[in-house]
Amino acid sequence: MERLKKIAKVIIFIAIFALIYVKVEHVLEERTGYERYDAFFKAPSDIDVLFFGNSRILNGIYPMELYHDHGIASFNMGGHANRMPTTVWLARNILDYTTPKLIVMDLNSVSTMLKHSEDVRYVHMSFDALPLSRNKIAAVRDLMEKEDQAEFIWKMWIYHNRWSELDEFDFHQVKKLEKGAEMRVGLTAKDEGRLDYDHEVLMGGDTLGEKYLAEFLKECDAKGIEVMFTYMPLNVNEEDAPEVNSLEALAAKYGRKYLYMNDAAEVNFDTDFYDSNYHLNPSGARKATELMGEFLDENYDLPDRRGDAAYESWDRDYEEYVYMKEDYLRTEDDVTKFLLFFMTKIMNPKQFFMMRHFWMMNVM
Repeated sequence: MERLKKIAKVIIFIAIFALIYVKVEHVLEERTGYERYDAFFKAPSDIDVLFFGNSRILNGIYPMELYHDHGIASFNMGGHANRMPTTVWLARNILDYTTPKLIVMDLNSVSTMLKHSEDVRYVHMSFDALPLSRNKIAAVRDLMEKEDQAEFIWKMWIYHNRWSELDEFDFHQVKKLEKGAEMRVGLTAKDEGRLDYDHEVLMGGDTLGEKYLAEFLKECDAKGIEVMFTYMPLNVNEEDAPEVNSLEALAAKYGRKYLYMNDAAEVNFDTDFYDSNYHLNPSGARKATELMGEFLDENYDLPDRRGDAAYESWDRDYEEYVYMKEDYLRTEDDVTKFLLFFMTKIMNPKQFFMMRHFWMMNVM
């Protein structure tokens, strides 16, 4: 009997230690991925469309707007600085938890010969929130050098020294309402030296990015998941040219529909970009999102989930999403950011700059 008591005490101690360890690890971890993916893992209903790519699609497609305007239930899985091999492994892991009707793959970085971003911190943002699984371990072993693998499996390895960085938000998870997307409010003017590039130069030979993409397409075909390609708006320069010029032929090679937004979107390079790396601000993202919605409506038989009882939570999420935007507008005292966030969708660039000038002269 005494021996059983000792065994019970040991088991209880181990259980308490494990619970404390898990809680401490969770607090110490970088929060970005958890906050973004939380709505995905808690989704009570099917997600019909998943968006994958790097930060250009992350900042450029707003699922809540797609739901409100087109009834499309989607989630944005774009990741900062993700290269195509990283994107493919992220998609494989996400498909462990859902089977969408359609995957939209942004082809930015398909020309890469790198497996992941030079800054491993960005890989953590995409993978830390994923539960440990066979696919996650396979991803880490394939993508990362051996000396970097441990920190993705045993996360205390890298986060144990974050004590000094903790703040109140590390103890109270912030609810993100954008279904994976990120809004970046800012403005940069067009670099006049860009968009003047050689339209004939192509990617040379098979790239590592295309190799991973081709393997993933086969896997999706076997699961009955459709995949389409897109390329988010970009002020193309000579470095981008080989990739951009090769994508139409690449889509034809794999028999995929392809939406090249530089040709189709009414994006303005003076008002619709956040920074010189050409990430879309809310003005540009709303235009790109509407174009994507129209393309999906015309080319795919996706269900309209508005009014579906199983998607009532999406209606509530949209109401909170609207309140979030209203709160931003109430507190924003920068006229440029205010107009970018709220009004530019219905104004041309000339009207935008006139309105900003009027506001600064008469309101501020």
